[in-house]
Amino acid sequence: MCKLKSLKKYRFLWTAIYVLCFVFTTMAQTESARIQGTVTDQTGASVPSATLTVTDLGTNREITAQTNGEGAYSILTLQPGKYQIAVTQSNFKTTKQEITLEVAQTATLDFTLETGAVSETVTITNDTPLVDSSSSALGEVIQGRQIVELPLNGRNVIELARLVPGVTQGVVGGFATGVGGDAETYRGNNVGGAALSVNGQRTQSNNYLLDGVDNNEALVGTINIFPTADSVQEFRIQTSVAPSEFGRGGGGIVNAAIKSGTNAFHGSAFTFIRNSVFDARQTFDPTKSLFRRGQFGGSIGGPIFLPRFGEGGPTFYNGKDKVFFFADYEGLRQFLPRGRETASVPTAEFRNGNFSALTTQLRDPLTGLNICNTPGNATCNGTPYNRLDLLPGGRLNQAALNYLRAFPLPNISGAGTQNNYEAFRNQTENNNTFNVRVDGNINDRNQLFTRISYGNYDQEVTSRLPNLPAGFGSGTNPTRNRAIVVGLNSSLTDNLFNEFRIQAARLKFGYEPPFGDTPVSQNLGIVNANRDSSLGGGALIGGYNGQLEYTGDFGPYRVPQNTYQVVEGMSYTTGNHTFKFGGTILRRQVDLFRPNRGKGYFFLYGNGDFTQCRNDNDPESASGTTRFEQADLLIGFVCNYQVGPPFGTVGTRTWENGFFGQDDWRVSRKLTLNLGLRYEYFTNPTEEYGRQSNFDIQTGRLLLAKDGKDSLTETDKNNFSPRVGFAYDIFGKGKSVLRGGYGIFYFLDRGGIDNQLAQNAPFSGFSVCSYRDGCRITLSGRAPNGSNDNRLATGALPLGDISSVNLNNPSGIDVLAVLPDNKISNTQQFNVQFQQQLTNDTAISVGYVGTRGRNLALYYNLNGRTVEPGTNVGCPRSLVNGRCFSSLNRVNVRDDNGKSQYDSLQVQLERRFAQGWQYLLSYAYSRTKDNGNGAFDSVGDTNINFIEPYARSRSDYPHTFVFSSIYEIPFGRGRQFGSDIPRVLDAIIGGFQLNGIFRAQSGSAFDIRRDGVRVDLVGDPYGGTTEKFLDRAAFRLAPAGRFGNLERNGLRSPSTYVVNLGVSKNFGISEDAKIQFRTEFFNLLNTPQLSQPDTNFDTGNNNFGRIQGTQFRSARQIQFGLRLQF
Repeated sequence: MCKLKSLKKYRFLWTAIYVLCFVFTTMAQTESARIQGTVTDQTGASVPSATLTVTDLGTNREITAQTNGEGAYSILTLQPGKYQIAVTQSNFKTTKQEITLEVAQTATLDFTLETGAVSETVTITNDTPLVDSSSSALGEVIQGRQIVELPLNGRNVIELARLVPGVTQGVVGGFATGVGGDAETYRGNNVGGAALSVNGQRTQSNNYLLDGVDNNEALVGTINIFPTADSVQEFRIQTSVAPSEFGRGGGGIVNAAIKSGTNAFHGSAFTFIRNSVFDARQTFDPTKSLFRRGQFGGSIGGPIFLPRFGEGGPTFYNGKDKVFFFADYEGLRQFLPRGRETASVPTAEFRNGNFSALTTQLRDPLTGLNICNTPGNATCNGTPYNRLDLLPGGRLNQAALNYLRAFPLPNISGAGTQNNYEAFRNQTENNNTFNVRVDGNINDRNQLFTRISYGNYDQEVTSRLPNLPAGFGSGTNPTRNRAIVVGLNSSLTDNLFNEFRIQAARLKFGYEPPFGDTPVSQNLGIVNANRDSSLGGGALIGGYNGQLEYTGDFGPYRVPQNTYQVVEGMSYTTGNHTFKFGGTILRRQVDLFRPNRGKGYFFLYGNGDFTQCRNDNDPESASGTTRFEQADLLIGFVCNYQVGPPFGTVGTRTWENGFFGQDDWRVSRKLTLNLGLRYEYFTNPTEEYGRQSNFDIQTGRLLLAKDGKDSLTETDKNNFSPRVGFAYDIFGKGKSVLRGGYGIFYFLDRGGIDNQLAQNAPFSGFSVCSYRDGCRITLSGRAPNGSNDNRLATGALPLGDISSVNLNNPSGIDVLAVLPDNKISNTQQFNVQFQQQLTNDTAISVGYVGTRGRNLALYYNLNGRTVEPGTNVGCPRSLVNGRCFSSLNRVNVRDDNGKSQYDSLQVQLERRFAQGWQYLLSYAYSRTKDNGNGAFDSVGDTNINFIEPYARSRSDYPHTFVFSSIYEIPFGRGRQFGSDIPRVLDAIIGGFQLNGIFRAQSGSAFDIRRDGVRVDLVGDPYGGTTEKFLDRAAFRLAPAGRFGNLERNGLRSPSTYVVNLGVSKNFGISEDAKIQFRTEFFNLLNTPQLSQPDTNFDTGNNNFGRIQGTQFRSARQIQFGLRLQF
């Protein structure tokens, strides 16, 4: 319970806070810092009852504290910034020191008082110690100077987290990077968005905080508000064993703080421009694509002056020392090419039914005979080889002809029948964001702030094909976020401190399809797609995306999210203990709108493989495929047709609550123990009106939610998170520290919209009409069941009504089964590290860091085919026709049997800014293993019942090295050389600065699969050149009945090396103002950042093993900037 000091003037305020503290004595994962230490005399004896006065040099706010009987003190709830500490005691000289406190920092400052008069002053010139002797947590603060000065392509602040050991982007080009243009993650995708894999963990396992409150997106686990470079004071990324006040993150804790106003007006104005005229050509692109970007904005902060109305008194209210403001704005206008992409399109002959150039022998589904006229061959039907256009009876489906002719012609010479078309999609962005923060010193003991954040993001990506909607991410992605936060920091007594936050935030993202105002399918004769005005564009058509490019989409997609949060924490110091207790109450509302396959999904026989849609061991003669996807559309049938009804919005609700207690016990001047316990209470999603269902794999029934409080699953209530650590100051001088720690961290992983129970029938979902169940579907309609004559396909297609599904025996649909007893995903973190201060400004750290992920979410299709006995997940009932549930299509199961392992040696060398130079060197040697990627970035075939083997992870990068530096060239006025040169000369040759980031990293892990089955490795896989990076002769298809011997992710792409360099010229206007002109080079040396090779092992693919592309937007780019700072 909170005990508050009575203050009549603020009785109502204190009463309200008292009630909130009583209700919410819970976690406080705030950005506040603290100072602790001891005060002794020159003999080493403790000095009790010494007074410490801490003054915020920006706002003149003062906080006082006294040392206890052992000379120890602790001052909490300090906002990041610059402070002066004055220590006084009778018969001793006053000692003063200025320090800069960082986000969530615990600074240990020990003072030795000299005998003398209090009026005499001793000034200590040292800054905050580089070596942390009080904490077992690992991490790094990215300071404001680094954020503003280092070359950032797109000014994405989150990218700087990768300066820290153990932090990568995860899967190159993966879902979290936004490279694919996903509606949830596209923001900042030119440099990886918010994709951070911390110590081998999944990118959705991080916890983002802004001003001490939640800053997470809930559906896919990315960030909500991207803080801008000119708004962020600094941010701390904690990578291992954070204190128990931090939860909801098994990876990293990214804790950022927005700047505050001070007594002096300060701010900035900037513009950065990029143009493809100055950029290099992507390595494999024949020409440069047009590109333009402009980023502009500014910030301002200071005391608030307001006009007074009425007679008497000053004309303006002067907020100096009392009320301050800070505001920033950033805009982005961008035209960005997506780089070279390839697609498989019909040749001029194929689109008219002449497949004689195809090496694959086609068959006629109507007769079962091959389309050939080889004399004496009884399997031939007498028609010239693969000439579908010469089949008697006018067999070619007109809608399919129209569709194939809507594709562009191949434009890659010699590419064959696959990946024979290159495209260069364009992306445009129009973004506007701002923050406004007001801070007020109510009195010496209470500080209040409020912040409002606003963001509008609009991205449009052109289609991969000129006349058809194609290419993942094509369309428009509007994103909107809004947030308001109120916080109160209180020093209730000299040893009792309180932190309170309350937040309301809204995030809305979505997707609007390309050609959304045109009935594309209807115009081509494809039925059942453009059923109303909200379903424009094209139906989804495709197989394995190898023999023919996918086109179409599901329809519009909209996800508004609301977050309501109360954070409360109380700290108490007594003796050598600093206790902190607290927690958070967070209510999450995530609404979903998506017509699941609302325009229909014509799923083709992928790569013409007849086994996909057969019953048990039915022969090829019973199938509807010609052995080639394009030909299937003309004379055959699709594997299945999936369609759902237009889908209204559903509203899911969850609680994300956490409670903690922490004791930082300074056992002695050398040893500090960090002891904490956290409890997480995360509920599974409910739907406000009970509109969700769960498939029971034991009974085969769809179970409906009883009401809006029924999640249809069990809430995991055993989420206790111990945190234990130590920091040992080996020699007692604060320069050599050995630390270690262990902790358990729980995190949420909802898996995106596809894995929500609100997407199940009868409320959502879709029905499936499959060839193996007798359905005969073409683009123009439906033929009678069992008929293989595509000319009869004139009947109506199913409308996808799933409201009348038989709950006790559902059929013809896909279902999602979330196992009711699944546990919350969690990570065990542990580390041992030695940190040594080398000079006053330089320190090195060397340590072991490990993680073990448990209960990670994995997905498998219980109705999928079995490749190798023993590798499939067992069915709880007898198989029928080789399937667990014969009347259903996919039975997608969410299981908690995922696991991961990460072990590393991590080294960090840091020099803080001194004598014009600052740098940070990071290196990690690591190994990462897991048994799957969960809902995102999986390469497994969902038609197979299979869980990946426990092996090398796709996020495994054995070596990562990063060096970042800010260096002021020591020539010019105020610098080491030429400090008194004339101003005119200084304007020409002085004020230069070099800022850079060098990154070297091992290549990404991958393997080779055919129809989801890993191949056999029979020789040396590497060819040594980009044209032959992989040697096809080293691989062969695995025999039926087993997976190949090539290990999962057993191959690796080339390593990557990149240098980003910024050259700045500063022009001094006054002592506190300057104009800076910048030229920034991204990939200065234009080193090709090679992507993985082509892994399509199909016989007709001439590009197998060839590297044909580079990582997204990785060629050299040049940016010019102009920035005013005052």
